[in-house]
Amino acid sequence: MSHCMANETTPKSNGLLARLSGFLRTRREQRINRAVFKNLLALDEHILKDIGVTRGDVIWAANLPIEKNAACELERLKSLKLRRG
Repeated sequence: MSHCMANETTPKSNGLLARLSGFLRTRREQRINRAVFKNLLALDEHILKDIGVTRGDVIWAANLPIEKNAACELERLKSLKLRRG
């Protein structure tokens, strides 16, 4: 199973402090993941083509709302392009 298909939600907690802590932890992970994802922009066009994406695709995914997993969305876009030919 792809990491993109895994359920990205965390279990509900009753306490306000626990929910806030979980939210902050999730948001921090999202920011770190997005920063790592943006490293794709440093790759040259040939490497991006080998991966099966364009610089425009990477820019599009990098500009999605932080709640969206940019890597997963790029993977979906790539799959859609492959199916369309």
